[in-house]
Amino acid sequence: MDKTLFEELKKIYNGDILYKTEDLYPYAYDTSPNPKEIMTPEFVVFPTNSQQVSKTVILANKHNIALIARGAGTCHCGGCRVKQRSIVIHFSKMDKILDIKKEDLIAHVQPNAVIAEINSQAEKLGLFFPPDPSNLAVSTIGGAAALSSGGPRTFKYGSTKDYVINLEVVLSDGSIIKTGSDIAKNVTGYNLTSLFVGSEGTLGIITHSKARGKKSYSCIL
Repeated sequence: MDKTLFEELKKIYNGDILYKTEDLYPYAYDTSPNPKEIMTPEFVVFPTNSQQVSKTVILANKHNIALIARGAGTCHCGGCRVKQRSIVIHFSKMDKILDIKKEDLIAHVQPNAVIAEINSQAEKLGLFFPPDPSNLAVSTIGGAAALSSGGPRTFKYGSTKDYVINLEVVLSDGSIIKTGSDIAKNVTGYNLTSLFVGSEGTLGIITHSKARGKKSYSCIL
Protein backbone atom coordinates (compact mmCIF):
# COMPACT_ATOMS: atom_id res chain seq x y z
CA MET A 1 0.00 0.00 0.00
CA ASP A 2 1.21 3.49 -0.88
CA LYS A 3 1.18 5.11 2.56
CA THR A 4 1.81 8.61 1.23
CA LEU A 5 -1.18 8.36 -1.11
CA PHE A 6 -3.26 6.87 1.70
CA GLU A 7 -2.53 9.82 3.98
CA GLU A 8 -3.42 12.29 1.22
CA LEU A 9 -6.68 10.48 0.48
CA LYS A 10 -7.55 10.53 4.20
CA LYS A 11 -7.43 14.32 4.12
CA ILE A 12 -10.03 14.35 1.35
CA TYR A 13 -12.32 11.62 2.67
CA ASN A 14 -11.84 11.91 6.43
CA GLY A 15 -10.73 8.30 6.62
CA ASP A 16 -13.71 6.91 4.66
CA ILE A 17 -11.44 4.69 2.56
CA LEU A 18 -11.23 0.94 1.99
CA TYR A 19 -7.72 -0.51 1.86
CA LYS A 20 -7.82 -3.99 3.41
CA THR A 21 -7.74 -6.91 0.96
CA GLU A 22 -10.96 -8.46 2.28
CA ASP A 23 -12.76 -5.13 1.82
CA LEU A 24 -11.31 -4.45 -1.63
CA TYR A 25 -12.12 -7.83 -3.17
CA PRO A 26 -15.80 -7.10 -4.08
CA TYR A 27 -14.63 -4.11 -6.14
CA ALA A 28 -12.16 -6.09 -8.24
CA TYR A 29 -14.69 -7.11 -10.91
CA ASP A 30 -18.13 -6.45 -12.36
CA THR A 31 -20.77 -8.77 -13.84
CA SER A 32 -18.64 -9.71 -16.84
CA PRO A 33 -17.07 -13.20 -16.90
CA ASN A 34 -14.41 -13.28 -14.20
CA PRO A 35 -10.77 -13.58 -15.28
CA LYS A 36 -8.60 -16.40 -13.96
CA GLU A 37 -6.67 -13.95 -11.81
CA ILE A 38 -8.45 -11.31 -9.72
CA MET A 39 -6.63 -8.03 -9.09
CA THR A 40 -7.95 -5.81 -6.33
CA PRO A 41 -7.76 -1.99 -6.36
CA GLU A 42 -5.33 -0.28 -4.02
CA PHE A 43 -8.06 1.89 -2.50
CA VAL A 44 -11.82 2.44 -2.74
CA VAL A 45 -13.13 5.93 -1.93
CA PHE A 46 -16.67 7.24 -1.53
CA PRO A 47 -17.10 10.87 -2.64
CA THR A 48 -20.10 12.96 -1.61
CA ASN A 49 -19.44 15.85 -4.01
CA SER A 50 -17.67 16.80 -7.24
CA GLN A 51 -14.85 18.61 -5.43
CA GLN A 52 -13.73 15.38 -3.77
CA VAL A 53 -13.70 13.65 -7.15
CA SER A 54 -11.64 16.51 -8.58
CA LYS A 55 -9.08 16.28 -5.78
CA THR A 56 -8.87 12.50 -6.25
CA VAL A 57 -8.15 12.92 -9.96
CA ILE A 58 -5.37 15.38 -9.18
CA LEU A 59 -3.85 12.94 -6.66
CA ALA A 60 -4.09 10.08 -9.16
CA ASN A 61 -2.11 12.13 -11.67
CA LYS A 62 0.46 12.98 -9.03
CA HIS A 63 0.94 9.34 -8.01
CA ASN A 64 0.52 7.83 -11.51
CA ILE A 65 -2.35 5.55 -10.52
CA ALA A 66 -5.42 4.64 -12.55
CA LEU A 67 -9.00 5.58 -11.64
CA ILE A 68 -12.15 3.49 -12.04
CA ALA A 69 -15.54 5.18 -11.64
CA ARG A 70 -18.04 2.68 -10.29
CA GLY A 71 -21.77 2.67 -9.68
CA ALA A 72 -23.76 -0.55 -9.34
CA GLY A 73 -21.08 -2.60 -11.11
CA THR A 74 -23.60 -4.16 -13.50
CA CYS A 75 -21.41 -3.69 -16.58
CA HIS A 76 -21.16 -6.89 -18.66
CA CYS A 77 -18.06 -5.89 -20.62
CA GLY A 78 -15.43 -5.45 -17.89
CA GLY A 79 -15.75 -1.68 -17.55
CA CYS A 80 -15.41 -1.83 -13.75
CA ARG A 81 -12.83 -4.60 -13.65
CA VAL A 82 -9.47 -3.78 -12.07
CA LYS A 83 -6.62 -4.48 -14.49
CA GLN A 84 -3.83 -2.37 -13.00
CA ARG A 85 -2.91 -0.40 -9.88
CA SER A 86 -6.08 1.60 -9.31
CA ILE A 87 -8.31 3.69 -7.09
CA VAL A 88 -12.01 2.87 -7.37
CA ILE A 89 -14.25 5.93 -7.02
CA HIS A 90 -17.52 4.47 -5.78
CA PHE A 91 -20.52 6.78 -6.11
CA SER A 92 -22.83 5.08 -3.61
CA LYS A 93 -22.98 8.29 -1.53
CA MET A 94 -23.96 10.42 -4.53
CA ASP A 95 -27.31 8.76 -5.20
CA LYS A 96 -29.83 11.57 -4.86
CA ILE A 97 -32.61 12.60 -7.20
CA LEU A 98 -32.15 16.33 -6.67
CA ASP A 99 -35.11 17.64 -8.63
CA ILE A 100 -37.73 16.67 -11.19
CA LYS A 101 -39.39 19.55 -13.01
CA LYS A 102 -42.71 18.42 -14.39
CA GLU A 103 -43.21 21.47 -16.60
CA ASP A 104 -39.76 21.17 -18.20
CA LEU A 105 -39.70 17.34 -18.27
CA ILE A 106 -36.21 17.44 -16.69
CA ALA A 107 -34.70 15.41 -13.86
CA HIS A 108 -31.51 16.56 -12.09
CA VAL A 109 -29.77 13.56 -10.52
CA GLN A 110 -26.48 12.44 -9.02
CA PRO A 111 -24.57 9.60 -10.75
CA ASN A 112 -25.61 6.78 -8.43
CA ALA A 113 -29.34 7.49 -8.64
CA VAL A 114 -31.00 4.22 -9.68
CA ILE A 115 -32.94 4.36 -12.94
CA ALA A 116 -35.90 2.44 -11.51
CA GLU A 117 -36.17 4.97 -8.66
CA ILE A 118 -35.95 7.88 -11.11
CA ASN A 119 -38.82 6.35 -13.05
CA SER A 120 -40.76 5.71 -9.86
CA GLN A 121 -40.49 9.37 -8.85
CA ALA A 122 -41.23 10.54 -12.39
CA GLU A 123 -44.36 8.40 -12.65
CA LYS A 124 -45.84 10.25 -9.68
CA LEU A 125 -45.74 13.35 -11.88
CA GLY A 126 -47.08 11.61 -14.96
CA LEU A 127 -43.66 11.29 -16.58
CA PHE A 128 -41.24 8.50 -17.46
CA PHE A 129 -37.59 8.08 -18.50
CA PRO A 130 -37.63 6.02 -21.73
CA PRO A 131 -34.25 4.15 -21.69
CA ASP A 132 -34.72 0.80 -19.94
CA PRO A 133 -31.55 -1.29 -19.55
CA SER A 134 -32.30 -4.86 -18.55
CA ASN A 135 -30.91 -4.31 -15.06
CA LEU A 136 -32.69 -0.99 -14.49
CA ALA A 137 -33.79 -2.09 -11.01
CA VAL A 138 -30.19 -1.56 -9.88
CA SER A 139 -28.54 0.29 -12.79
CA THR A 140 -27.43 3.83 -12.05
CA ILE A 141 -27.86 6.87 -14.27
CA GLY A 142 -24.12 7.64 -14.22
CA GLY A 143 -23.33 4.24 -15.68
CA ALA A 144 -26.19 4.54 -18.15
CA ALA A 145 -24.84 7.90 -19.35
CA ALA A 146 -21.26 6.62 -19.56
CA LEU A 147 -22.37 3.65 -21.67
CA SER A 148 -25.39 5.25 -23.38
CA SER A 149 -27.44 2.32 -22.14
CA GLY A 150 -30.70 1.24 -23.70
CA GLY A 151 -33.11 -1.66 -23.68
CA PRO A 152 -36.18 -2.93 -25.54
CA ARG A 153 -37.69 0.56 -25.62
CA THR A 154 -34.62 1.84 -27.50
CA PHE A 155 -36.23 0.70 -30.76
CA LYS A 156 -39.05 3.17 -30.22
CA TYR A 157 -37.54 5.93 -28.09
CA GLY A 158 -33.76 5.79 -28.49
CA SER A 159 -31.03 5.24 -25.88
CA THR A 160 -29.68 7.35 -23.02
CA LYS A 161 -27.74 9.63 -25.40
CA ASP A 162 -31.06 10.91 -26.74
CA TYR A 163 -32.23 12.14 -23.32
CA VAL A 164 -29.23 13.51 -21.40
CA ILE A 165 -29.08 17.26 -22.02
CA ASN A 166 -26.66 18.54 -19.39
CA LEU A 167 -23.73 17.07 -17.47
CA GLU A 168 -21.23 18.02 -14.81
CA VAL A 169 -17.94 16.28 -15.56
CA VAL A 170 -14.53 16.09 -13.86
CA LEU A 171 -11.80 16.08 -16.49
CA SER A 172 -8.44 14.30 -16.37
CA ASP A 173 -6.67 17.34 -14.90
CA GLY A 174 -9.24 17.69 -12.11
CA SER A 175 -11.11 20.62 -13.62
CA ILE A 176 -14.91 20.58 -13.39
CA ILE A 177 -16.98 21.58 -16.39
CA LYS A 178 -20.68 21.72 -17.24
CA THR A 179 -21.97 20.80 -20.67
CA GLY A 180 -25.21 21.61 -22.43
CA SER A 181 -28.10 23.53 -20.89
CA ASP A 182 -31.49 22.92 -19.31
CA ILE A 183 -33.34 23.10 -22.60
CA ALA A 184 -33.67 20.38 -25.21
CA LYS A 185 -33.13 22.70 -28.17
CA ASN A 186 -29.68 24.17 -27.66
CA VAL A 187 -27.49 24.91 -30.68
CA THR A 188 -24.89 27.13 -29.02
CA GLY A 189 -21.30 25.90 -29.26
CA TYR A 190 -20.03 22.33 -29.41
CA ASN A 191 -22.27 19.47 -28.34
CA LEU A 192 -20.04 18.33 -25.47
CA THR A 193 -22.85 16.43 -23.78
CA SER A 194 -23.05 13.96 -26.66
CA LEU A 195 -19.27 13.66 -26.61
CA PHE A 196 -19.24 12.44 -23.00
CA VAL A 197 -22.37 10.26 -23.15
CA GLY A 198 -21.20 6.84 -24.28
CA SER A 199 -17.49 7.62 -23.79
CA GLU A 200 -17.25 4.94 -21.06
CA GLY A 201 -15.31 7.15 -18.67
CA THR A 202 -12.41 7.70 -21.05
CA LEU A 203 -12.93 11.47 -21.31
CA GLY A 204 -14.07 12.37 -17.80
CA ILE A 205 -16.03 11.32 -14.72
CA ILE A 206 -19.72 12.27 -14.67
CA THR A 207 -20.80 13.71 -11.30
CA HIS A 208 -24.22 15.20 -12.16
CA SER A 209 -26.73 14.58 -14.93
CA LYS A 210 -29.80 16.34 -16.23
CA ALA A 211 -32.06 14.25 -18.43
CA ARG A 212 -35.36 14.90 -20.07
CA GLY A 213 -38.23 12.48 -19.99
CA LYS A 214 -41.63 12.10 -21.62
CA LYS A 215 -45.21 12.34 -20.47
CA SER A 216 -46.34 8.90 -19.42
CA TYR A 217 -49.39 8.77 -21.70
CA SER A 218 -47.02 8.71 -24.69
CA CYS A 219 -45.55 5.37 -23.60
CA ILE A 220 -47.27 2.91 -25.92
CA LEU A 221 -45.45 -0.41 -26.21
